[in-house]
Amino acid sequence: MILESQLIKKHQPLYNRKLRYAYKVITLHKIMLPNRILSLTFRETERIRPNDLENIVGVFKSRKEVISYLTDLAKSNGLCPRYLNLEKPARAAPCFWSQLGWCRGVCCGRETPARYNLRVLEALGRVSIRKWPFPGPVLIRESEGHDHRGYIIDRWCLVAEADFDRDNLNVSEYDGTFDNDTYRILVRFIGNPKNAGRITPLLPGSLQKSGLPAVWQTHQIVP
Repeated sequence: MILESQLIKKHQPLYNRKLRYAYKVITLHKIMLPNRILSLTFRETERIRPNDLENIVGVFKSRKEVISYLTDLAKSNGLCPRYLNLEKPARAAPCFWSQLGWCRGVCCGRETPARYNLRVLEALGRVSIRKWPFPGPVLIRESEGHDHRGYIIDRWCLVAEADFDRDNLNVSEYDGTFDNDTYRILVRFIGNPKNAGRITPLLPGSLQKSGLPAVWQTHQIVP
């Protein structure tokens, strides 16, 4: 299956410019509280830009899905539901799970904030959005060889469709928002060494396109 089918046809109407529609997702965030305990909170959003990903732990389709994820995360790692926003806070009282032995007691002083925070980060490290492996956007060719068509990707977000030759690079803008399905496709594609020849890093410079989040150039695009 060519990249176009994976990123556009498979996920219509999300990335088809003619069939765009408003959609909402739930984003999960890390917050350091005044008591130095790391808390996880979630909120509904309609659009995730590349710059937003630095502060996002994960993206979910619904409130039900993120609550299920946090519940499993807490049970598997002995985390406190109070600091995962699964239980309402209560003054000077341990969480209900600590009474059952499921929480290790950061909410009542049995576990230090430093130790708890480390365990939270370790648990999240197995499921968090991966760090973008390039210094900037990349152009992914649709096929090997002399193909003159591809896609501009920036921090896991599909930014534009590109048509290029030796002297020009013309782009057609997309929404440039983050999507979990596209993210998983790109993780597999970029992680496969066989695809390295189809990926060209783009550098800050001369490419001008109204509405795109940056201007880029590359000296590596050779038809």
